[in-house]
Order: sequence, then C-alpha cells, then structure tokens
Amino acid sequence: MKSFNREEFADCQNLQNYLNTHDLVGAELFSLNLQDLDFSNRDIYKSNFRYSNIHNSNFKSVFASNVDFEGAIITETDFSLADLEDADFYDADLDESTLLVGANIEGIDIRLCTGDGKVIKNIPSTVYDIAYTKTSLAIGCQQHKILEWQNFGDEEISSMDRGALDWWKENRDLILRLVK
Repeated sequence: MKSFNREEFADCQNLQNYLNTHDLVGAELFSLNLQDLDFSNRDIYKSNFRYSNIHNSNFKSVFASNVDFEGAIITETDFSLADLEDADFYDADLDESTLLVGANIEGIDIRLCTGDGKVIKNIPSTVYDIAYTKTSLAIGCQQHKILEWQNFGDEEISSMDRGALDWWKENRDLILRLVK
C-alpha cells in the first residue's frame, strides 16, 4: 500500500508521473488536491480518496472496486466504463458534469450523496437526504434495494429513525413512483 502526502504531490505532477506507469491499489490519498489528473485504465482497488478534490480528473475504465470517495469533490470527473462496485460515495459531491455512463455502480454507497442527475439521482426533501440509482434507494442514513423499500413493514421503518414511520407513510408512494 502506497501513501502519498501533500508535500510529495503539492503540484500533482509527481503523482501524474507515477500514475503513468503504476496502479494505486490500496493507496492512501486522503484529503489531497488531485484535480485534473488522469487515473484512466488504472487499478485503484481499495484506495482512499476521502475528502479529496478530484474535480476534472479522468477515471475512465478504472478498476475502483471498494474505493472510498467519502466526502470527495467529484465534479466534472469522468468515471465512464469504470468498475465502481461497492465503492463508497457517502456524502460525495457529484453534479451533472460527472460522467458515469457505462460504469458498474452495483453496491455503491450513495447515502448523503449529491448525484449526477443521470445515474445517481436525488429527490428533494426537508427531512432526509434522498439519493437513488436503478436498483438502490438511500433515505437519510438508510440504503437498501428499491424492492426492499417497497416491502418494508411498519416495524422495520419505525426502527430506522424516530418519526420515520409517519414520514414514510406520507411520502412512500411518491418516492417509489419517482424512483421507477
């Protein structure tokens, strides 16, 4: 596992040179400014990009399974054709300029994530942050398959949060209609 620090990569050029010939499996890139870098076609399995700025970076066709992007700035970033299975996008900042076309997003954590509006979408709510994909729905700190949300009983919803059952009864049909 390779760790990188701010001093080594103050201008990102050293990291880009390293990326041109190396994969970053298990790399610790926590809270770094990594914008405008080309990670394309690299293996970054289990790397940590928590709270890093990866604005305008290229992650096209990367193997990024189990990568931690929690709290990262991911605007204008290309993840097309990337394998993001089980990646953590908790509280990450994406927008409509983030490309996820053809990416494998099975099992990614989208809780509190601001989506791209195409692959990861959001529903405005004054009570809970709501994000969803074709198969998953995250409401507040709970993320489950959409089918599971459809089948949850009152007891399960009630155990998720104080007041959740009343909120769910009021919003369930609308939310499930929007995510279909």
